Amino acid sequence: ILGSNFSSWRLSSAHKIYRSLAFPIGILTPTLSGTAIYYSRLLSQNTGHWQLSGALSLDYRLSLQKEYRYTRHIVEPFCSLLKTTRPLLSPDEPHIFSIKDAFHSINLFQIGIESRVLNKHSAPIPPSYLKLWTTCIFNEPYAKETFPKTACWFSLPLTLQNTLSIDAEWIWKKSRWDHLNIIWDWILNDNIGLTL
Repeated sequence: ILGSNFSSWRLSSAHKIYRSLAFPIGILTPTLSGTAIYYSRLLSQNTGHWQLSGALSLDYRLSLQKEYRYTRHIVEPFCSLLKTTRPLLSPDEPHIFSIKDAFHSINLFQIGIESRVLNKHSAPIPPSYLKLWTTCIFNEPYAKETFPKTACWFSLPLTLQNTLSIDAEWIWKKSRWDHLNIIWDWILNDNIGLTL
């Protein structure tokens, strides 16, 4: 906090319970999670010291595979729904130590596809990976200007040491990129690497 000598102890505990349910077509994974945070000091002296929040998510995906002579192609269409509760404390009351302190009630829906191409032989080449998904946030006035968004992550191993990746996100309502990053990773060994 600018201009003040503020300090506070922070103790947090997060728990998650989930179970995958196999259906004739696809797998559904419900997840119930909760977080409790204790602050020894807060900006306001009239509020409690505990921050509590919970979340329920449902993830459904279908796994499709195709075998080739040297590779295996796995495609997973998916959709997920996340509902988080209203936090016990308003976002302005605790001091924000990190993004983990920024709780907010939210309804988030994602739909997309993941694709992997695996090498069937023993060569230690990482798989080619593609994830393409669209995110929608409901009942949130601040999100109406920027959501829905469509994001993409693509990773293509060129050699054992070189990987080319693309990280991009498109804002439909503004018809422009939120970000578009092209990343090149070169790893010589466990101790030497370069990312551009």
